[in-house]
Amino acid sequence: MPDLVQKHLAAARHEGYSFCSAEDLTLPAAVMWRDYWRAIAPDGRAAPRSAVDVIVDRPRLAPYCVWVEVQPGGRYFFKLAGDAVEGFLGLRLGGRYLDEIDMHGFEAVLEPLYAGVAAERTPRFMRGAYGYGGRSDSDVGWEASLFPIARSVEDPTVGWILVGMAYADR
Repeated sequence: MPDLVQKHLAAARHEGYSFCSAEDLTLPAAVMWRDYWRAIAPDGRAAPRSAVDVIVDRPRLAPYCVWVEVQPGGRYFFKLAGDAVEGFLGLRLGGRYLDEIDMHGFEAVLEPLYAGVAAERTPRFMRGAYGYGGRSDSDVGWEASLFPIARSVEDPTVGWILVGMAYADR
């Protein structure tokens, strides 16, 4: 069976997640991510890169952030990932491409999700109840906010996606 088909079949087994609205977010860090987004992108569309500085603006959220670079050809490069994210996943993301990481099939969910955020220039929100790295049977709750970041005010092309994570047990 081709590798991509296997990935899609594995992703289909991930029934522990769903998409939600920003107003449906309930975990404290997820609400902080939503509020941060509303502050830097009041129109709800892609914020310019110059408006985003999580470490200065929201240092408590830095361990829960993933900075994804949107590259030509539909590849996604993890520029950095916070310690809380990598610890929850049991994976090192920073400095790696999405298509090089085995996320137990969930990468087949993330690829079209990232593509949609970049193309539509609007955020997406989701939540789930499972983990990785030996924790696949856990019921740890999580919520994720995916925010499009434009190259500049003048160039609205999405060059990055800021992923803000929140975990029920952290």
